[in-house]
Amino acid sequence: MRIYFNREPVLNQSWGGGNRLVTALAETLMQSHDIVYQLQDNIDMIFCWDPRSNKYGEDYAKLFNYAEKNHIKILQRCGDIGTHGKPELTQAVSQSIKMSDVIIFPSLWCKDKIEYKENNYVIIKNRPDKLFYKYRRQETYINKLKTVASSWSQNEKKGFEIFKSWDKSFNADNVNFTFVGRMPENITFTKSKHISPLYNDELARELSRHDVYISASELEAGSNSVLEAVACGLPIAFHANGGSIPEYIAQYGMQYTNSYELTNVLYSIYYDYETYKKNALSYIETIDETVKEVVDVIKQM
Repeated sequence: MRIYFNREPVLNQSWGGGNRLVTALAETLMQSHDIVYQLQDNIDMIFCWDPRSNKYGEDYAKLFNYAEKNHIKILQRCGDIGTHGKPELTQAVSQSIKMSDVIIFPSLWCKDKIEYKENNYVIIKNRPDKLFYKYRRQETYINKLKTVASSWSQNEKKGFEIFKSWDKSFNADNVNFTFVGRMPENITFTKSKHISPLYNDELARELSRHDVYISASELEAGSNSVLEAVACGLPIAFHANGGSIPEYIAQYGMQYTNSYELTNVLYSIYYDYETYKKNALSYIETIDETVKEVVDVIKQM
């Protein structure tokens, strides 16, 4: 079977979790199917990863017209629904899912947020790559609290106001804070360490050097960063308005609503670190399970 992906994997670069799933799924499907990234003759199914047009793929209108003309089905995954200040994406997703045959949502929160009422959908949650288990530390005792956060996006909704406020308020004698990834140009840290985006093993190794992961993202349709962190064995301090994040990892950390609460949450985790660490170490899910669930949907279609 020939399956068209309207997003091509970006290889050997620091990219988001959605790209990891595209890559892993393409690698699995290529073992028995023909995966193509250009609309061409004899396509048997269309997999829409994003309804917008960009250098990685065609927009939804072309996909729908091709499907109608050739009597094939469209599988659509809603990994981003525009909640981070992208109303054009929200509108594009809202319109396109009405015409797709099956919809994959990465969380129940995502489905409810986009107000999808039909029954031709499945919830398939994100999971981390196996490599994030490679360097996880087992220690349940810590002296100085080493915290870390990460983001490949510079969008304000990724929590940079929280990070900036936290950077100014913490006592560096008791706590370290490291941010890995891309930052808005108007934000700088005074006490914290900033590391440029890391990829694969380098990212897993860096995360595993720390004790607690701080997630400040809001309205995430399906966050990968918190799953990668908990796979590294880190308890999570996460924003209450994180969208899918509480749905994903509530049992592996504590939630907060502002930078003041964040400080209290971090010290709560610190003083009961053995419990939170053991909970984090109990997480064993991998992206292979997500890929299998998506492949099962394709088989059913």
